[in-house]
Amino acid sequence: MKVSCVVVPIIIREGSLAELIQSSPLNKFRETFYTHWSWWLLLLTFALTFFSPDRGDARNLYRLFIALPALAMISTPVLNSLKDIKPVRWFAVLSLFFLLSVLWSGEIKSFDNHLLRILAVWGLVLLLYYISVYRPEMFARIDLAMACFGLVWLVLIVADWRSLWRANIIYNITSISRGVFTHHLQVGWMLAVLSLLSLQRIFRKDSRTLLWILVTLVFFIILIFAQARGGLLVFFAGVIAFFFVGKSYVNTRSIIMLTAGLFLTAGVSCMFYPEMFLRLLERGASGRFIIWQNWYDLWQGDVIKLIFGHGLGASTENINTEHNTVIA
Repeated sequence: MKVSCVVVPIIIREGSLAELIQSSPLNKFRETFYTHWSWWLLLLTFALTFFSPDRGDARNLYRLFIALPALAMISTPVLNSLKDIKPVRWFAVLSLFFLLSVLWSGEIKSFDNHLLRILAVWGLVLLLYYISVYRPEMFARIDLAMACFGLVWLVLIVADWRSLWRANIIYNITSISRGVFTHHLQVGWMLAVLSLLSLQRIFRKDSRTLLWILVTLVFFIILIFAQARGGLLVFFAGVIAFFFVGKSYVNTRSIIMLTAGLFLTAGVSCMFYPEMFLRLLERGASGRFIIWQNWYDLWQGDVIKLIFGHGLGASTENINTEHNTVIA
């Protein structure tokens, strides 16, 4: 029996080849990561940030289970798209500058540690990018998710804040900490961010205005109790910037209600806890003149280092490593 063989030429068009490549297991895995896992990893980031009992453990868990997968899932199309985003390009330049500044900061032995920190930040940047492109409907809810985590975090802080419940209150502000925020200044900064996040939701068309005014006031009153002057400055500067930028869609009624609520909250707090406000006023601008003197001395001493900073890491040449106006 004679068997005839027929050779059939296989022609692969350019488009079908591209589809074949895109349907590879790796790309399917990436797509699953972008469309499903990225959102849950962001929620895990919030959980570690607000609820982790140990800052070091939270940092290591974030690097291993969130930043590393986000960096590993990057692809050529993602890179090309990121290069077209101007803020991302500038942030890349800034990251490179920070990393190179280790060379003149005297902290070259800690280069790997600084590199890990920068990569961790880029892991979060990529995570937000994945959600914005592949889950845009969830990207619009990030502020809501963060505010909800923040409210639970706030309840835990208040519950642990022993000095807040004493009759003769002496504010031990250094005792307030939860999650990765181990200092009252860090707590104040996050409270300012959460206050501004809830503030912008007041003026959304589909928003529950009264509810978000109440949430904003709750964050604001604890911000006052924290006595973090930096946090208060961030909050008021953010409010001014918000109304300046978003003046086209804010309404007068909501502004009046919010303003009245802020003044009422501050007034009632002052009536019940006058010592807190007296202490805040006493601190006033304490230490700020030293900071400005530090800047002036640096400017006179070395203009090059004033422009380029002392590099990433606290250099022993820096007069005041705790507060300075140059990159440290």
